[in-house]
Amino acid sequence: SLHSLLFVVALLPLIPLALGVSLLFSSLGVFLRDLQQLAGPLSMILMYSSAVFYSAQMVPEPMWIFIKFNPLLHIVEQARATLLWHQPMDWLWVGYSFAFGLVTLALGLFSFKKLKPAFADVI
Repeated sequence: SLHSLLFVVALLPLIPLALGVSLLFSSLGVFLRDLQQLAGPLSMILMYSSAVFYSAQMVPEPMWIFIKFNPLLHIVEQARATLLWHQPMDWLWVGYSFAFGLVTLALGLFSFKKLKPAFADVI
């Protein structure tokens, strides 16, 4: 159905975002070994700030100011809206999430290429 297709479209911004974060953390992790220890707590904070366990409508207004710029929040909300509730997507937030993902991917690629020559020296 159309909503199943929109669900896939809602998840597309996750690809460049995840790849960019992976490249960034893998290149920095070579030099900052303690970054591994932050993976668990950062994942927990990211899940709670992304409305994975609750609806974004439950977020109090004072906290919404900080949470609304989290691209994962909008990816989760758009996926939930299309698949579960058969609602139309908010293309503005899908575009924001995709743009944020592309910037993150560019930053991750840049850092990986810049730091790659020093990987062998550190490892």
